[in-house]
Amino acid sequence: MKLLESLVILAAISTSASVIYTVHGSCAYGTAGRKSSLLNQKGFQLLAMSGVSPPLSSGKYIINGRKSEMKHRLRFFLVRDTAGALVGAASETTVSIISSCILGLLQNPSNIIRAQAELDKVIPPGYLPDFDHESKLPFITAFVYEAQRWRDIVPLGISHKTSQDDVYKGYHIPAGTMVMANMWAMLHDETAYPDPFSFNPSRFMKGDVLDEDVRNPGHACWGFGRRMCPGRHVAYSAIWIAIASILFCFDIQKARDEQGRIIEPLDEISFGLTWDSGGKMISDTSELTTAVNAEAIL
Repeated sequence: MKLLESLVILAAISTSASVIYTVHGSCAYGTAGRKSSLLNQKGFQLLAMSGVSPPLSSGKYIINGRKSEMKHRLRFFLVRDTAGALVGAASETTVSIISSCILGLLQNPSNIIRAQAELDKVIPPGYLPDFDHESKLPFITAFVYEAQRWRDIVPLGISHKTSQDDVYKGYHIPAGTMVMANMWAMLHDETAYPDPFSFNPSRFMKGDVLDEDVRNPGHACWGFGRRMCPGRHVAYSAIWIAIASILFCFDIQKARDEQGRIIEPLDEISFGLTWDSGGKMISDTSELTTAVNAEAIL
């Protein structure tokens, strides 16, 4: 970082060798013919307001100003790129899992009753679910596990490349070979998850607690190695609180047509890098579960 700052400062000075200051503190780059961003620096503005002009040999001031500008620019780019990565990587994927969970609920509505009973037992009247309740809501956690397993949003994960020769089950894999992990197969393994194509959160339960003997889908759904999803903890928390809040606040029902006939939700796959189940299964006739929960929303 220090080297980068120094290079930028030297480049700025070399292209702006002629700097002219007036008594009011305005300046222009004689070589580049550009307005100086130093005008926006607080120290420079204070000098201008006081009527004191910097000395003609103000190289130190220019360097300090450039360092400050560089720090602000780097901070801006860091915030921008971090926010962009969060939105680009987390928005579509998180929504896809939540939508898949709602689709699964519509196909197996009996799970809704059990989940809402658990929520009503734990959440005080007038409040919404929060992470302090997570340990007391194992069936909601089972919902999240099943949503991650049932419709893994990146079925083949992110590509990897072997760094050296390898042998797997008799197959020779040369160094530099692209390798794709079949996460879909891992999460639909009938030996680990019986009846894998049905949405069944109860598979992760043993009575009223989570069954530790059932493989957590987190072993595969977040990817592997250095390319494992860096935002997996944030994503899991966002999915958990969203599913808990939806189940607590709303009754999820199948839509009906103008004649009152039930419209079966479409279980369709869209093409793209991720699995998208959104936009085709949520009824716009969803109702609040209770008046108490309605007050909690408001």
